[in-house]
Amino acid sequence: MREKARIARIAGLIIALLGTVSGEAMRLRGEEESRRSNDALRVSSPVSVHADEIEYRIVGDEAKACRYTGGKRNVSVSSCVFVPVYGRCCPVTGVAENCFRNTPVGGIVIPRTVQILGLNCFGGCWLLENISFEVDSQLKRIESRAFWETFLKSVTIPRDVEILGSSCFSVCGSLESVSFETDSRLKRIESRAFYRSSLESITIPRNVEALGSECFGECRFLRSISFEPDSQLRRIESKAFYFIRLDSITIPRNVEILGSRCFSMCCSLKSVSFETDSQLVCIKSRAFERTRLGKIVLPKSVKILGTGCFCGSGCKGRCVMIRFEKGSQLKSVGNGVFALSQRWESREGLAFYRWNDQPRKYILPGGVEEIGLFPGCKDIIFKRNSENLKTLIVGCHFKDEFLRNHQPYSFSAPAWQFDSFWEEIKRAAPTTHINGIPILDCFKNKRDSLITIRLEEDRGSLSGEDWLQKLNNTLLAFPVDA
Repeated sequence: MREKARIARIAGLIIALLGTVSGEAMRLRGEEESRRSNDALRVSSPVSVHADEIEYRIVGDEAKACRYTGGKRNVSVSSCVFVPVYGRCCPVTGVAENCFRNTPVGGIVIPRTVQILGLNCFGGCWLLENISFEVDSQLKRIESRAFWETFLKSVTIPRDVEILGSSCFSVCGSLESVSFETDSRLKRIESRAFYRSSLESITIPRNVEALGSECFGECRFLRSISFEPDSQLRRIESKAFYFIRLDSITIPRNVEILGSRCFSMCCSLKSVSFETDSQLVCIKSRAFERTRLGKIVLPKSVKILGTGCFCGSGCKGRCVMIRFEKGSQLKSVGNGVFALSQRWESREGLAFYRWNDQPRKYILPGGVEEIGLFPGCKDIIFKRNSENLKTLIVGCHFKDEFLRNHQPYSFSAPAWQFDSFWEEIKRAAPTTHINGIPILDCFKNKRDSLITIRLEEDRGSLSGEDWLQKLNNTLLAFPVDA
C-alpha cells in the first residue's frame, strides 16, 4: 500500500510540472504573436531613416529613397536599410520622384532590388555622367523625365524594364549610346523619351509594341535605326523620327500605323522598305513630308494614305514614284499627297529646294472608295473602273468662309441637299478628270444615292504651317511613271 501511494504522489507531481511548462509555452507564444502583430502595425505607418546622406521612407516591408541631402559626386543607393525600431532590414524597391533632382551627383549605382525610378528623380542633375545597374536588376519602369537634362554619355537598360516614360532621357545632349540587355522585356517607349539626344544609332528590342510621339524626334545625329528579328512593333506615333539624319529604314512586318509626320523632315531619307507580309494599314498625314524618297513600294495591306503624306518629297527633280503590291486594298486617298514636290540643290554646304510643277497624272488601284482633290492634276487613272468611288474629300481648296460655316469634319448630303453644295464644290475642284470624265461629273452621276462629302478641319484664323499641321484627313494619289 505504501509503495502504491508513493507512485501516485510522483505521478501527480509529474502531471503538475507538465501543466506548468505547457502554460508557460502558451504564454510565450502569445507574447511573440502579439509582438509580431505590433511590429506589422508599426511598419504600416511611414517611417524615415537616413543612411549615407540619403533619406529613405519605409512603408510596409519596403523602403524608397526619397531625398538626397549630401553633396558627394558618386552615390550608391542602398539595397536595404536597417530600421532600428523594428530591429531588421527593409529592401529598397524604388527611387521616389524628385529624389536627386538638381543635385551635384556625377555618378549613381542603382541596386538590383529597385523596381521603379520615379518621376524626375534625377532630372536636372547637370553633372550626372554615369549610371549603372547591379547585375540581375529587377527594375521594371523608368518614369517620366527621370534623367531629363543630364549629361549621361551612355546607358544600358536592364532586361526587366517594360516602360520608358515620356521624356525620361529627353534633352540629354551628351547621350550617344543606348543599349538593351539580351532578351529585353521592353514594351513601350513613350513620347519624347530620347528627344534631342545625341544618339547615332539605336536597335529597338523585339518586344516593343509602340514608339511614342517624338520619342526620337530631333536626334540630329541619328543615322541608323534597326529592329531585332521578329519585332512586335505595331505603331509608330506622330513625329517619332522627326528631323533626323536617317538614310534608310525597313519597317517591321507587324506595324499597322505610321503616325502623322513620323519621318517628316528626314532630309537624307532615300530608301523605305517593308518586311514581307507587312500588316501596314494606314500612313497618316505628312508621314514622309520633305524626304528624298525617289520611289517606294507600298504593301498591299495599305488602305489609307493621309493628307500630304509624301508632300515636298522627291529626288533629282521628280516627285516620289509609288508602286503597289499586287492585290492592293487601298480605299482612301486624300488631299495633297504629293503637294509641293521639290528638287534639292546644295549651295555653300546648305540645302535649298525649289518647288516643281505638280504631277499631271496619277494612277490608282481600282478599289479606291474615297478620293481627294488633286492640285495641278489633269487626270486620275484607275487600273480598273472607278465604280467603287463614293466619297469626295474636300477642304483645303474651299473658301475659308465655307469651311467656317461647316465645322463638322464630315457630313452626309442626300440628293435633295446636293445642289446647295454643288456650286461651292465646283469652285474648289480643279479641271481634274477621272478616267477621262470630269471629276464633278463623276460624282454628279451618283447624286441620286447618298453621297458623303468629307470636310477637313476648319481653318479659322490659322495659316501656313499651323493650319497644315492640323489637317488630319485621309490621303492622295500617285504619279504615272513617265
